[in-house]
Amino acid sequence: MNQLQEVFSAHDGGYHNLHLLKKPVWARAMFLTTNIGYLIVALHLFSSSSSIKPASSPIAPHGFCSSTAWFNPLMIGSLSLISFAFHFHQCFRCSTSSGRATCVKANKIDLTCAKVFAVYLCLCFYKRKMALFLPSVVLLVSSGILKLQGYYYVYMVLHGGWHLLSAYTMSVVICA
Repeated sequence: MNQLQEVFSAHDGGYHNLHLLKKPVWARAMFLTTNIGYLIVALHLFSSSSSIKPASSPIAPHGFCSSTAWFNPLMIGSLSLISFAFHFHQCFRCSTSSGRATCVKANKIDLTCAKVFAVYLCLCFYKRKMALFLPSVVLLVSSGILKLQGYYYVYMVLHGGWHLLSAYTMSVVICA
């Protein structure tokens, strides 16, 4: 259980991000580009002619799900930029104490925004096959655990897969 807590917290007690810095630049850059999936989904939703709004939800607080058509693409686009910023610091800037502190702060922001949007999706789109997120959540959890065990290349592949698959799944759930 300790490993799962570290996976989903902003702490880097084992200095795992420093180990990522030792990987080749091309591998870190490829990993970083996987955040583009969220940006593509956000741009697709922005350009979509239909306004995609969640259904009213009996389990969410009144008015919580009555967002505008722009909310989903703005939130997903923001998640893309926030995730990119965190992973950029994680892969290229965590070698100094100030860089490490910035990395931890960026991770806290990334995790908080992702959790808030996940709650929003669960409460407001719960009728739209939320179980589709299960494979991407498996990628997320397993990537974090494997990173903590020192499998940094596998982490980059699986976590990059999480970025791409969760972005795709968001588009499927939101546009259903």
